[in-house]
Amino acid sequence: MNIQEAKQIKIADYLQSLGYSPVKQQGNCLWYKSPFRQETEASFKVNTDRNLWFDYDWLNDSSAAHVPAPTKGI
Repeated sequence: MNIQEAKQIKIADYLQSLGYSPVKQQGNCLWYKSPFRQETEASFKVNTDRNLWFDYDWLNDSSAAHVPAPTKGI
């Protein structure tokens, strides 16, 4: 698989295949509890139109060396 093929994978579909479901939807955005850590509030947003994700709680991590890893297998 090359980078262009990887970019065609829908993030929401991939998360669903790993067992993650959105906890809410706002327009074209799906909100999830982060796949990178345990949390009680959804901080992981997927824009389904742009096929991009953003983890808002990652901004609160004080470690500059923090690199997220999924808590479930890829």
